[in-house]
Amino acid sequence: MDMQETLRYTVTLDDCDSQGFLDICRLADKAAAAATTRNRLEGAGRQVLMEKLHAVWMIHRIRLRQYRHAHIGDELVGYGSGRTLCGNQYAHFGELYLNGELLASINVMIMPVVLKSRRRLNCKNIEPLFSTPALNEAPSFEILPTLEDVEYSHEKSFTPDDCDSNASHLSFFRYPALMRDLLPAGKDEHPLISLLQLDYIRECVADSKIVLGCVPNGKGYTVQAKHKNGKPCFNAYVEYNAE
Repeated sequence: MDMQETLRYTVTLDDCDSQGFLDICRLADKAAAAATTRNRLEGAGRQVLMEKLHAVWMIHRIRLRQYRHAHIGDELVGYGSGRTLCGNQYAHFGELYLNGELLASINVMIMPVVLKSRRRLNCKNIEPLFSTPALNEAPSFEILPTLEDVEYSHEKSFTPDDCDSNASHLSFFRYPALMRDLLPAGKDEHPLISLLQLDYIRECVADSKIVLGCVPNGKGYTVQAKHKNGKPCFNAYVEYNAE
């Protein structure tokens, strides 16, 4: 797979928890940036998408694997693949390295969406913006099944301050934080996340209210959330691996 360097980043105090470990939300953010930055480098970045099509990039689902921990002051180097056309989505793959060793890898499915109407655009309409052809090397991956036997015991609401300036919704990398209180690995523990898949179904915006539930599933746990009107918000699956 054609992987190119796309990111260099120094972990800051704000990226870490009280014990100095890089937070999983920031890890997901930086890994996804490494995976998808070639869209901008090859002509179809966020600004171009907005100017030409009044659209934004939205992440549809991620599959993250963590191999070690990072801490304050660590220097991360990221690499990203070219894009793979998947109808109205693109597949990307990214890796983060720390001191020459693999820190995390991520698969990303990203889609172009008209900002105002939230209508998905077909990738064929996006391709003329790119300066290079799609390599179609990054793999796609399947969505998670929705489980029926989930008790939705937790509730969360959102304010305008929770939302980003890109699409006025909760940023994709903040969703892992919603799962912490439901999972057996508490926020003060630091097991490695051997697998985290998040499928974003219906976004959270200002004044959204969701309910969440968690059940053991195979080697890990399924976390699901739905909006107060009963429509699904996100599905997630996580497995831990102690160091």
